[in-house]
Amino acid sequence: TRALRVRNVRFENLASGISNNHGNDVVIADNEFINIDGVGVSLRTTPFNSRHGTNGVIVDNWFDGGMTAIQLCGMNTYGHTVRYNRITNQSWVAIELSDETSRNTLFGNDVDNSYAGLALFNARENTIRSERYTHSTLGIWMVSQPPGACVNSGSMDVVNNRMEGMSLFNLDVAAMLGGAGAGGLVLKNRLNRSKIYDNDYGLVLESDSYGNVAVQNAMFGTTTPIQDTGTANTTTPNWCDPPGC
Repeated sequence: TRALRVRNVRFENLASGISNNHGNDVVIADNEFINIDGVGVSLRTTPFNSRHGTNGVIVDNWFDGGMTAIQLCGMNTYGHTVRYNRITNQSWVAIELSDETSRNTLFGNDVDNSYAGLALFNARENTIRSERYTHSTLGIWMVSQPPGACVNSGSMDVVNNRMEGMSLFNLDVAAMLGGAGAGGLVLKNRLNRSKIYDNDYGLVLESDSYGNVAVQNAMFGTTTPIQDTGTANTTTPNWCDPPGC
């Protein structure tokens, strides 16, 4: 598909909302996705297919209830923009970037009361700015996973994603980097200049995290601001309650 437009539609009590494979220049705007059992909006490319899916826009939608609101999946899924969506009550991940999707931009999305705000599963070189994730188990979840349904090359690394100006409030873990042990690494990602307030854990960098940079963040009201068992990660300077980070 090319130049698909979906506007001002209410999707309710369905197994899935919109699933678009190999679509270019898609615009999904100003819709409502209510109690979708699976994925509200999925932009995907399937393995070993030369067709790409790029330049889509998912903007100003409302998602309430379901499993996952927005999914970008596959190595040839790139260059999409996801912005200003309001997402609540997702049982799994509000926004999932998986199976080598890359060079997408997330901006200004608001996620509340879901298991996780953002999952980066084997994703790379994405830019995430000014997002707000609150009242959930995980804010940002970056983990190496076995190749899934959309994967092409089979890389299991989460690498070179950039996150800035995030608001991560009232979470069990604000940002989890690594921990699944699937064979890949969580490496060279950045989380900078963000507000990480009133969480149980701020930054948790597991043993399969390497060379990540998380600096110039404010982690006030957080019981354990930084827990780092990885290698060559940079976690100073940050600002925390006394006695500091």
